[in-house]
Amino acid sequence: HNKENKVEQTTTQIAEKPMDRKSNINGQETEANSSQHHYAPTSILLVGYSYGALIAGSASASIYNCIGYVLISTPLDVKHWLLMFNSRYHITRARNRQNFPRLMIQGSKDQFSSESSFHSLVDSFPSD
Repeated sequence: HNKENKVEQTTTQIAEKPMDRKSNINGQETEANSSQHHYAPTSILLVGYSYGALIAGSASASIYNCIGYVLISTPLDVKHWLLMFNSRYHITRARNRQNFPRLMIQGSKDQFSSESSFHSLVDSFPSD
C-alpha cells in the first residue's frame, strides 16, 4: 500500500503545483514567456493498451484526479501470468469506483483474450 500512497501524493503535488512554461517537467527550456504559467491537469483520463490496460484499470483506483479510463486489447486470458497471479487484486481495483466512466475495447479475434473472457469481465462490472 506504500506504492498507492506515493502515487496519490505525487498526483496531488503535480495537480496543485503550477509549472513555469519556460521549463517543462523534464527541465527542458521552452520558448514561452516566463510570466505565463501552465497548471498541471486537474483531471486525468487513463488510457492503456495490452498490459498497460491491466495497469491503467488498477491504477485508476489510486489516482484521485482520474475521471475515467479506456482499456484497449486487455490480455484477459493471460492476465494471471502477466500480473504474477495477482489479477484478482487488480481487476477488483479496476471495478471499485462507482459511477465511473469506462470504455473497454477488444477485438473479436484477439490472440490473448477470447470474446467470452471479455464479456465475462464486462458483465462483472457494476452497471452505473
